[in-house]
Amino acid sequence: MESKLLQTAIENLQKGGEIIVKQLKDHPLDGTIELQVNNHLIELVVFVKNEIRPQNYPQIAETFKNNRNLILVANKIYPKVKELLRAERMAYLETVGNIFLNHEDVYIWLEHEKAHNPEKNIRNKAFTKSGLRVVYQFLTYPKILNEPYRTIADKAGVALGNIPAIFDSLKNDGFLLRKDKHRFLLDRKKDLLNKWVDAYGAKLKPSLKIGEFGLKNGQELSSLKLEAIDSVYGGEVAGEFFTKYLRSERGTIYTRLGKAELIQKYGLIPQKNGPIEIFQMFWENLEIEDPELNEKLPFSTPILTYADLIQTGDKRCIDTAKMIYDERIQSEL
Repeated sequence: MESKLLQTAIENLQKGGEIIVKQLKDHPLDGTIELQVNNHLIELVVFVKNEIRPQNYPQIAETFKNNRNLILVANKIYPKVKELLRAERMAYLETVGNIFLNHEDVYIWLEHEKAHNPEKNIRNKAFTKSGLRVVYQFLTYPKILNEPYRTIADKAGVALGNIPAIFDSLKNDGFLLRKDKHRFLLDRKKDLLNKWVDAYGAKLKPSLKIGEFGLKNGQELSSLKLEAIDSVYGGEVAGEFFTKYLRSERGTIYTRLGKAELIQKYGLIPQKNGPIEIFQMFWENLEIEDPELNEKLPFSTPILTYADLIQTGDKRCIDTAKMIYDERIQSEL
């Protein structure tokens, strides 16, 4: 796959006629190429991947740190990752011919084609808004897989009729296996998590947004104490709690309250581009939620916190997300 992907990228890059590319000798990664740009010859080590998502950025950055004159070649690089790569002067090339290179006297940034998404799911019920609610339940509390369909629907807040189609989609994609006549289990949970994180940020989360808020009298975010029975922190605040690494600057809150109740109970004021974003909760009373514990610890699950942080595209948040993944998620996948 790597050689075909690289060849496609080279062919598309050369279509403009301003850059000439030659494949050179082998390398412990994926080979080397030579770019001729005007009178400059630049030899680069090639690192080929199919798709680069925000959660892949720490690994990519580590590879660049250990190799000189490296260029990442991929079928698709998510926009937020491209921003991080450009900020750190890390070269990349997509198969459609999009390229960034900041090397000594040569600066190239071409972004004229939309990358192809080979994993686009057409009407895949597992990754619709309703499906994402259900898949979140499965990822955070897999035992619910074998509860009655009505229980699953109630916990996720979706119509009962959605559940069979969601199960079928997960089975067709190889994420759901039948253990015996009456029980299922999740398979390829890491891949499922990655797809859920991407689709959650693109489809479900925007539809849950209640608004942006500030605090009265210029109070600090740390002064806002939530009651977990109706509201929990996600994003940076939860990331700070889980890792003790991140110093939160923006608040993300998931709530069961309406807008008027939020304002009255927590002293919030609607504020465009305010420091607090509030979203509707999309789950109900999972068994992993311990009411007595959560009275003191009103935070979203590690998986939801990970998704919130990854989607920011902010390096410090992505580093925190990786810590949460390594320490609290990976062992469960």
